[in-house]
Amino acid sequence: MNTIFNVQDFLKTLENNKPQAINTQFKDRLLEKVYLNFPDNYGKYQIFPMNSTVTGFPFVQLPDTREVKIHRLIELKDGTQQDSEPWVKILPDDAYVMLDQTGRLVSSLTASEAQLLGTARALWDQLFDEMGGNQKTVDGSMNKAKEYLRKRQYTIFNAKCLNKWSLSDPRNPERQNFAGLFVCTAKGFGTAISDNIEDGKISHGGDIEWLNQIYNRDLDHRQGYLIFSIAMNQGGKIGYSVSATHESDKGQYLTGYGITPEEAELMQDPVETFLGWQAGHERPGCLFNARLIQETINFMSQELAAVRMAKSTGMNLDDAIRNTTATAMNAQQTVSTDPMIQAAVAQQASGMTNPQAVTNDNTTPFQNPPAAQIDPVSQTPVNPGFSQPAFAQGFGNNPFGK
Repeated sequence: MNTIFNVQDFLKTLENNKPQAINTQFKDRLLEKVYLNFPDNYGKYQIFPMNSTVTGFPFVQLPDTREVKIHRLIELKDGTQQDSEPWVKILPDDAYVMLDQTGRLVSSLTASEAQLLGTARALWDQLFDEMGGNQKTVDGSMNKAKEYLRKRQYTIFNAKCLNKWSLSDPRNPERQNFAGLFVCTAKGFGTAISDNIEDGKISHGGDIEWLNQIYNRDLDHRQGYLIFSIAMNQGGKIGYSVSATHESDKGQYLTGYGITPEEAELMQDPVETFLGWQAGHERPGCLFNARLIQETINFMSQELAAVRMAKSTGMNLDDAIRNTTATAMNAQQTVSTDPMIQAAVAQQASGMTNPQAVTNDNTTPFQNPPAAQIDPVSQTPVNPGFSQPAFAQGFGNNPFGK
């Protein structure tokens, strides 16, 4: 059964949240991650957006997502071990919301989990400042803070791409007919969507119900689509150039396009796909990974102590960081890249065994995205306590809804 798309709430979220890498492909998978900050992925896309089954909204904004580069031993599928440096994501509280039985957006976090997230964010901020923050080095090189810590303004969404055109050839599609999770760090994406909707309201005599033709979970007989383009700004201007166009009443041109049930199954929750192996499975309906966040807190605490000690004693900062990393590596358990094993371990830890759930979890073996070339670092603190997301009333921290 399709989740009802609330057009009014969607428009409110857009209005209230106007901005003040490699594309990983798995040929044996139906869903891929498309990082729009990667130059090869610049261009124009014609898509069928897929609303989230968790929140009913098409887009998820994850403002001020703090990330920490940690060292882990990864066990590959062939049994060998590999030293890896994933970016662990510390998401905003609003990432962990869902629709309750009355259709309201509520938090899936417990009070202790929300507190743990707040602790992680506070430690990240302290470590970022101690490592140099946004200060530039004398030689102009990247300081230690940006080498190990980063903050991103993500917009993510699931969609079936009908056509993708490159910037060099806007007439002949270079790719067609693929499903993906699209990951965007351009601040102007929400504004482009909102501005074009306002233009569409004029051409539709003020009506907004035509948006239902574009934002839904229909597998076939779609009546509309979204076209957006993204590229780096020209002339040395920092940031991205983004445009968007909504096309409705186009059903006669879309009879040959559709979404398979298998693709739809993978395009349920963009947050879960985005987190990949970092998503928690301890509690049904909640993606919060308390064990990983606690591990990250422990690691940042050790890093913070080491950095402060190095600064007070004149010790080389690189040596202090290496020593902390070595200690953390010796204390951690090997992490498997096999999603079947990940799900089984998580469920065993929670005292639950569900073979079907283990099988279902074997769908998101994705890697973390590379760092964007533009680092939209913001020092605006995020309230660690959860409150009713304003996009359920008028949008808050989640610009396009979830």
